[in-house]
Amino acid sequence: MKKSRLYYYPKGDGSNDYLNSCRRIWSYCGFESKPLGGFRENFFNIRNREELLILNWFEDRIGGSKRPYMALLKSILLMIVLRLRFRKIVWVRHNYYPHSKFKIKHHILLVRLLRRISDVALVHRHGLSKDFRYASHPLYSSESVQTKNRDRDIDFLYFGAVKGYKGLVELLEDWPVEKSLCMLGRSDDLSLTKHIGEVINKRKLDVTWQNSFIEYDQLCHYIARSKYVVLPHNPNTMIVTGAFYHAISFGASVLMRRGAMYTEYFSKFRGVYDLDDFLLNKSLSNGPGIVDPMDYFCDESVAERWRLALESA
Repeated sequence: MKKSRLYYYPKGDGSNDYLNSCRRIWSYCGFESKPLGGFRENFFNIRNREELLILNWFEDRIGGSKRPYMALLKSILLMIVLRLRFRKIVWVRHNYYPHSKFKIKHHILLVRLLRRISDVALVHRHGLSKDFRYASHPLYSSESVQTKNRDRDIDFLYFGAVKGYKGLVELLEDWPVEKSLCMLGRSDDLSLTKHIGEVINKRKLDVTWQNSFIEYDQLCHYIARSKYVVLPHNPNTMIVTGAFYHAISFGASVLMRRGAMYTEYFSKFRGVYDLDDFLLNKSLSNGPGIVDPMDYFCDESVAERWRLALESA
């Protein structure tokens, strides 16, 4: 039986773990997925209408631009073309605000326009607002990693790009000196790199930092060796963080800052711990959650929630 076709944005280069996992889920839902082409391709094919488009991180397009007015104008023109070419548009919102520098008025306008041109707006967390439907975030996979009966010889792990909004300086300023921490991730900010190094040296912390890009399979091996993954992110900028799903995909427990995502997941899932309490009292506070996140976010369950969301478009 021939699969229905959907397009997705951004195109990516094949290394985006989230998009790769979503493509697996969309296939499970019965779709063949293809990356969205550029403005010219869509403009010249505007009469060849397609059925379904899924937009990811479109709300972040103006972040970091040196010419925000131009970035906003280009985004609006692209939205008009996409609205004409696709019968259904699903917008998945990932962040409250871009993580790089942006102008608030431009961002608010872009979000409002996205809401108007989208048939359905999705988020990966319950209860954000009545304007958004829920679809589960997929788990990550790696055929080279076995998690069962795995020795977990890394006590605490942080992974991901090292950026200011992720709260690493604040984390290290309060990190227990008797606890080891493994950090994996590259910093492109010389000032931030220096600041982190100064905090580690001044407090004589047992921190190992591999300041470089980590290949996906290698990162998955590190997570599979870890007891706890630390998520020090500022909860006011993100709706969810993919690091949570990456951690539970390979059996690690998670230490999270208090915030909306923490409140929901701390009360619901096993293996979620209070990072703020850990930094203050040097003890691990487990939540009351009893649901196994691996069961809740298995491909079958995630695909069913996506299927319901896409059917509503």
